[in-house]
This record gives sequence, C-alpha cells and structure tokens, in this order.
Amino acid sequence: MKNNILRIVFLCMLSVFSVSTIISAQTTADRLNSAIGPKSLKKAKNPAWILTETQKGYAGKGTPISKQSFDGSKSYKQFNDYYKSGLYYYEQGMRVQAIPYLMQAQEMLPNNLLLNVLLGKTLCISTSTRLQSEPYLVKALQIDSQNKDAMMYLGRVLLSKYLVDSAINTFTHCLTLPAMDTNDTEYVTKWLKAAQYTKARLKKPERVFIDNLGTVVNTTSGDYASVLSSDELTMYFTSIRPGSTGGKIDPSSGYFFEDVYKATRSTNEDTNWIVRNLSVVNTDGHDGTSGLSMDGNRIFIHRGIKREGLIYTSKSDDTTWDKPALGNEGKLVMTKKNHDKTISYTFDERTVYFVSDREGGYGGYDIWYCKKDSNNNWTEPKNIGPVINTAGNDMCASIMPDGKSMYFASDGHPTMGGLDIFFTMQDSAGNWSKPTNVGWPVNTVENEMFFTRTLSGKAAYFSSERLGGSRHIDKTADNYGGYDIYKVTYLGEEKGVITQSEDQLIAYITEPVGETVVEAAATIEVTPITLLKGFVYDDQTKVPLGAPISMVDNDLGVEIAVFESNLKTGRFTIALPAGHNYGITVKKEGYLFHSENFDIPLADAEYMEVYKEFPLKNVTVGSKVVLRNVFFEVDKYVLLPASFIELDRLVKLMTDAPSLQIEVSGHTDVTGSLAHNKTLSLNRAHAVVNYLVEHGISLDRITYAGYGPEQPVCPDDDPDCLKTMTPDKIKTLNSTTEQRALNRRTEFKIVGNDAKLEIEVAKPGN
Repeated sequence: MKNNILRIVFLCMLSVFSVSTIISAQTTADRLNSAIGPKSLKKAKNPAWILTETQKGYAGKGTPISKQSFDGSKSYKQFNDYYKSGLYYYEQGMRVQAIPYLMQAQEMLPNNLLLNVLLGKTLCISTSTRLQSEPYLVKALQIDSQNKDAMMYLGRVLLSKYLVDSAINTFTHCLTLPAMDTNDTEYVTKWLKAAQYTKARLKKPERVFIDNLGTVVNTTSGDYASVLSSDELTMYFTSIRPGSTGGKIDPSSGYFFEDVYKATRSTNEDTNWIVRNLSVVNTDGHDGTSGLSMDGNRIFIHRGIKREGLIYTSKSDDTTWDKPALGNEGKLVMTKKNHDKTISYTFDERTVYFVSDREGGYGGYDIWYCKKDSNNNWTEPKNIGPVINTAGNDMCASIMPDGKSMYFASDGHPTMGGLDIFFTMQDSAGNWSKPTNVGWPVNTVENEMFFTRTLSGKAAYFSSERLGGSRHIDKTADNYGGYDIYKVTYLGEEKGVITQSEDQLIAYITEPVGETVVEAAATIEVTPITLLKGFVYDDQTKVPLGAPISMVDNDLGVEIAVFESNLKTGRFTIALPAGHNYGITVKKEGYLFHSENFDIPLADAEYMEVYKEFPLKNVTVGSKVVLRNVFFEVDKYVLLPASFIELDRLVKLMTDAPSLQIEVSGHTDVTGSLAHNKTLSLNRAHAVVNYLVEHGISLDRITYAGYGPEQPVCPDDDPDCLKTMTPDKIKTLNSTTEQRALNRRTEFKIVGNDAKLEIEVAKPGN
C-alpha cells in the first residue's frame, strides 16, 4: 500500500512539469559535442563513478536495455553508441561529457531505470544543472519507488528548492533502505544534517541585504574569487565567460579556461561597473585571482600547471601590470605535489595565510600560514590547526587588516549545504575561536566562497552558487548562472524568512524530526581601521618619489613593517588597526627623512580614511624636519622610550653625513606662561642633543634652542609667516586643538653641510 501511495505521489508530481522544464537532449548534445568532441580519451576509470553490481542491475528494470526493446537493429545500434559513449565518460568521472550522450540514449529509451538514474546523478552534482535532474529522478522512482540512488539525489534537489521538510523526510527514508552501503549512508547523513541545520537557520535570518552585482560583472558562465582595492573602486575577479585568452574550453568542465578580469567604478556607491579582461596576466590555461595586496600594487594569480596549482605575482606601476612571475609568494607555498589556492596577508605583511591540499593536513584543502622571522625570511608553512581545519575542505581564507579576524569557507563545519562562510578570531595567545557560521541569507543550501569584508566593515563581497528564478527558490538575490559575485550590506532592515508551500512528497513518513539548535548569530567585532593614503614627492620639484616607508609601533618600540610608495606615482596605502600609536617614516637616499605620528586609541574608534603628503626635502642648508615621533613626559623633558627609534634615525643620518651640522629646536603651544614654555622647550631640545651625543655624534656639530610658542606651524600658503609673526598671529595659530598639537614639537634644521649626503636606503627589519 505504501509503495502504491508513493508511486501516485510521484506520478502527480511528474504531471505538473511542463515540456520546457526538461532539457532538450539534442540541443545540449550539439552544444557540448561541438565544444568538446566525441569520445577520444583513453583514461583509467574513476573508482567513485564505476557502476556497482546493484546499479548494473538497473539496466534491466523498466524498459530493459536490449535489442528487443527497439523496432530495428539500426535504431538499437544508434542507441548503443550513445549509451556506451555516455557510460564511458560517466565511469571516468567526466560528468560534462557524459550528459549529452546519456540524454540522447534516454530520449530513445525513456523508461529505463539505469539511464534515468545516471542522468539524475550527473545533472544533480552541479548546481547549474541540479533542477534539471528532477524529472529524471522522479521517472526513476516511478519505475522503482525504493531506488536509493534516485531518492538520495532527489532529496538534494528538494533542498535546493528550499522544500526543507520534504528533503528531511526523503533523506530520513533513504537511511531505511536495505540497499544503502557505507558511502551512501555517509552521503545521505551529511545532507540530512544540512537540511536540519538549514531549517533552523531559516528561522533566524541575519540583518543583511544581498545584492547581485549585475550582468556586466556576472554572466551565465561563472564569475567568482573577487578581490577589492582598499577604496572599493577597483575589483579583480575570475571568470569562465566566452572571450577568454586563447579561447579554449576546459574538457573537464565544458566552460572556457579561467581568466582574470578587472572591474572599475567611479564611487563605492556606483553600481555601473566597467569590466575588461586583464589580458596581460592571463595565459591560454587557467588564471585566477588569488589575492591582492593592501596597496593594490600586487595581484596574486593562481595558475594550474599539470597537476599542481601555483601562485604567481604581478606588479603594477598604477597604469599597467607586468607579466606574472613565481615570486616569494609562489615559492613560499610551492611543492611539487600540492595544489595551492588563495593567499591573504596581514596588514603588516609579516604573516600570510594560504590554502593548500599539501600533506600534513586534516582532510581536503586546509588553511596554512607562514611568518617572517627577524631576518625577514619566511618560516616553514604551518597548519592553522584543527579548530579551523576539518576532514572536509577549509579554504578561501581572508584575514582582516587587524591581523586577528578571519573569514573562510568550509564544508567540514556544520553548514546549510555545501561550502558556507565562517568567521573566527585569534586571541592574544594565538588561539583561534570556534568558527561561527555567518548565517542565512549570506549562506544558502548551495556553495558560498571567497568572502571579503571591506575595511569600513559596512559591506562585504563574496561568490555564491545560489539559485534564482523560481517561486520555490531562494529569493534573496538573482543568479545568472554558476557562481555569481554578490555584495553584502550590513545593518540593513531585517529580511523576512521565505514563505514556502511544502509538497508532502513522501506522505506516509510521519515521524517528526528533532529540532536542530544552531549557534547564536555571529557577534563579529572587527578592530576599526584607519586607512592611510600617502603621497611621497620631492619638496622642491613636486616630482613623485618611490621610497621605503617604515611603520613603527611606538607602544612596543619596534618596527613592524616596511612598505614602498609607487615608483611612478609616489602613492601608497597602509591599513592601521586601532589601539596603537604608530610612527610612519619615509626616507630616501639624498633626502632628509619625513616622519608622522598616528595615535589611534581603540576606544570609540571608527573606520576612517586619512590622506597625508610626505614632501621629502633635499639636504640643503635651511631644510627642516619635524621629529613627530619624539615624545616626552607631560610638562617634562624626560624622553620616553617610544622616541628612541626616531632619534636613532637622526643618529644614522648624521653618521652617514659626517659634515652635516644641525640645530635642534623645541617648540610648545601657548598654554602656560611664556617663560615656562621657553625653558621647557629648551630643556627638551637639550635632551635630544644629549641622546645624540651619547650615541656618538660630536657636540660641536649640534646647537640647540628653545623657542616656546614663538614659532608656530605656519600655513603652506604663507611662506613669509615667521617673518611677520606677532603675538596676535601666534594666538590665532594656536586657536584649535589640532593646531596646538602640531605646535608641540621637536625639530631639527640643517645649518651646515659641506659634502654630498649619501644615505643607505632603509631595508625591512633595519
């Protein structure tokens, strides 16, 4: 009786499918065969796809595969050619090649169990064709209502349509079938748990908006792995769209080989992207985006070479990209047997996280990391550990600029389906927190990958295979085919859960499924970032300069990173996580160094962008340099340890130029009496002189003075400011908190230089 009810349910279900729902086998076959060609490769069979003895028995069920099932030998010969070609590719695991032949065979013998099961499986494996597998799976269950292959894959289809209760019931019933083997049970159990997790997640949507980036960025082919510049105006991504370099099709996927594309826009609110192929970095093979440096001047390219996947680096001078080379990043993660994918740096570029399937991991792809030692050499790669990595795939690691917050994709942790996006944080001891699923609707029952949150923290970009276009399907965003690139906007209005009308497909299964409890919504508190955009140039000629830029953590008294401004534009970008006092110093051979101080308290900090110019002065008499990172105790002249790195640069400058003579001067704001301020400023200048003398600089090369508030910082548009200084003007130039802070300073001026100055260019770690 139960079997009869089930047959009636599936017959009713089949009757509602329109002819347009089912793929035209001939049309699909013509398209794929013209691109791929007929059976020609002689490869070993793929064990995962070889028919079992039970499956071989499907050939005789329904209308059997035999000559007697056809009117004449000619039609059977044609069918047999389709069937054997399809089965050949199927057992190689070459799904794309198998589909057109199996379709043509099934059209000639539509009521055979094996053909419908094989087509149902091959179409169900891929998100892009999963819904098209449904009629074949239903047909198979009409022929054999207890067929475990058709039932388990139909459950997967139902989950893709968000018919969650029906999917749960289908998977639950699958587990009771006697024909299930260990692999089948493992597959069904995994998806049953995913369906239960999905049901719980749909009740607790996260407060986000999801928007597809549109048809200029996304195509029907597949677009993914986006990386954004810090200002969000430029995006690089991978696409398998037509028009690729070389115009070749990958026989394993049926799509064009991957290429890297560049998309630009005018503002970060602009949705009108302009997209072009970044042809200079692409080859005839696979070329995909693997990462982007913080300043946007280096892009990392993942290339498939034979069986390995290596990471290449291409550099930009702001107008063009050079030919990718296997630089330090590639050599860092390269072995001869592994496949390495995405790469992500911390803000100081002293730690790098990458994804690899190398030996020593916990499962498929794992997240690994390397650090730079005191000599700026990369340490041996280490696995990030079992808190993050699982027996499944853990990939697409994206470290936030704070160096301790990470997003990644995984199918080994509890997910709604395939790969979901997770968040984790590292504590001060280096331990990672238990990953938190970022929830629906960012994650869906399909695959989500390549999640990158913007520096402002208000948005993120990611790739998803979510389905769209049907009343049954996820309506959080449209999808144009395969992976599309989406934008997440945080703190928007809460979206409602999709209302569904569940079809009770397996009416006689009435056992209730236990409620799945999911973790609380992710509390994601990322350290606020100050984005420093700098411009280095010659103070006299205004010509842009490429120069080393040292970042010092004044709280720790250590240099934490060295960057370089662009050789052609003089521009640079540095991310400064809140909670530290930073000293930024630019030095170049033949110029005096220029330093700035950025104190960014963690309390009440928010994302902000700062633009700062670094005019480098030639070594000429009269040139002045403000020592922004020299600090004293409040209202005293005792040097604080945070000053020593800055003063050591001055020691080195005078050591490298033995004929250089300077005046060290102290300055204050107008707070307090004039006499007190002049004495304080003089004593502070004297403290600096004492430091220089203690470190080997002759006293006869140094003079010092204390000017109190009498020489405030003047506007750039008033070159004669100091010559016309008056008490009222001094008061005016101390009228704001910012002006008074600038006026409290120590500086030095060149008063003599008889020889050409030669300064060693700063190197990382020096």
